[in-house]
Amino acid sequence: MEKKKKPAAKTGKAWSGRFRTKTHRLMDAFSSSLAFDRRMYKQDIQGSIAHSKGLEQA
Repeated sequence: MEKKKKPAAKTGKAWSGRFRTKTHRLMDAFSSSLAFDRRMYKQDIQGSIAHSKGLEQA
């Protein structure tokens, strides 16, 4: 008889389908960058533009 897999944890994260349990709260805090991203969005956009221009010239 075939064993049924347990459903993945529903966390709303892109990688949640690979894991059966939720990530630890300390790991969530460590990997969360939204507050930092908000402060750096202008530089992020400038970096993305520079990267695309570099790829265009390659």
